[in-house]
Amino acid sequence: MKWYDWLAGHLHATTRNSTVDNYLLFKEGEGYNAQKLYESERLLRRMPFINRVNISVSDTDSGKDSVDVVVKVLDSWSLKPRMSYSGSKIGLGVTDENVLGLGHTFDFLYRNDSKERQNYVLGSYTAYNLFGSYINAQILGERDFSRNERINFNIRRDFFSPLTKWAGGFSFDYFMRNVLLPIGTDTTYPEVQIKAYSQDMWGGYQIPVSSDTREKVSSNIAVIGRFQNYQYKDSPEIDKYKYFNSYNSFLMSVGFIRRNFSVQRNIFQYDLPEDIAYGNSVNFTTGALSRSNNVKPYVGISASYGSFTKLGYFTLKAQFGRFFNENSRNRESFRLDGTYFTNLIDWKFAKVRHFFSPTLALGNPQHNYSYIDRINLSSPDEFPVYNSDYIGTKKLVLRYQLQLFIDKTWKNFHFSPYLTVAAGWLGMPDDKLLSTKQILR
Repeated sequence: MKWYDWLAGHLHATTRNSTVDNYLLFKEGEGYNAQKLYESERLLRRMPFINRVNISVSDTDSGKDSVDVVVKVLDSWSLKPRMSYSGSKIGLGVTDENVLGLGHTFDFLYRNDSKERQNYVLGSYTAYNLFGSYINAQILGERDFSRNERINFNIRRDFFSPLTKWAGGFSFDYFMRNVLLPIGTDTTYPEVQIKAYSQDMWGGYQIPVSSDTREKVSSNIAVIGRFQNYQYKDSPEIDKYKYFNSYNSFLMSVGFIRRNFSVQRNIFQYDLPEDIAYGNSVNFTTGALSRSNNVKPYVGISASYGSFTKLGYFTLKAQFGRFFNENSRNRESFRLDGTYFTNLIDWKFAKVRHFFSPTLALGNPQHNYSYIDRINLSSPDEFPVYNSDYIGTKKLVLRYQLQLFIDKTWKNFHFSPYLTVAAGWLGMPDDKLLSTKQILR
């Protein structure tokens, strides 16, 4: 055995049998359900510590009244070093996506700016599927180069499958940061420091549309309630729009969801099966926001549709919401998101896919109603120069990705490089969206 094989074997933590067992939706002795087998396989396949999984029924001599189910998994390499360099900034970090074989994730990143003598630190620990309950818990701490701080703790159980009955979650968030404060139509804003605490609680129940237990469950009606408490400490005195005022909100929603999955290969990973969701949904939301002794009713609607066609796969999601008892031009918001990717195309030396993903958001003309509901350009990874404090009231982002799957291998390694391009426009109330300055990455 080579020394590097020996080292890799000792650095890698093999997934424990109990970790895999906790993801199985079927139990010994219960009735056979093909959907539970597929859903168990899909849920394992989406975890970062699993490379391949196969759940199948084997021939058995135990009798006609029972079957044997065989579960085979192949681990992914879970220990990933991180390194970055840009100008005067250098970063080092590590991510372990299978701590002690439990399927938990530990992430740490440290960056240093030698020119400005500043440091950036990020650390998080995520425990997935605690005790087989499909409850995930995470704690995260971050301090950036500008000494902005954030601490987050959350615990949640999502509607992870059409078979899921109940879901819910709680999160606590604290952040301290210097932000730009809109105080007029001028695009130059003063910088102020804010501190905020928030608690977010939600819970829901999912009801299958079909009452026949022998049928595959793909359609559900979901009922969800949510309460949020957002508190600002020491709001800036120059905040004349009450941009940083504390508030409470309560929302209730009822939605219909039809969801199926198609197993495809060569979407983002080389020759690995990936589960692509398709179907449709419609959701109605109502509630109220209490702020500065005023209660404002809210109504919203959202709908989505996704499907495979002869030209590839596409999905669209539209959302519209409105607060009442407000100026008619101040309280409406609209957002449209879409994704399209082509079928696999043969370029002789490689197979390729093209991805397109636009986002359109039209928000409150009065600079947005709160700090967390502001419209920024996009995520920091997409436009790193323009952080989340560059705000507007409307935006358009166009994204493109070229994904290649190289046919040839090197020492049994497969390669799937990709190229991404994003262009964005961010506008204020008096700006025409496409006439604002374009940002390209």
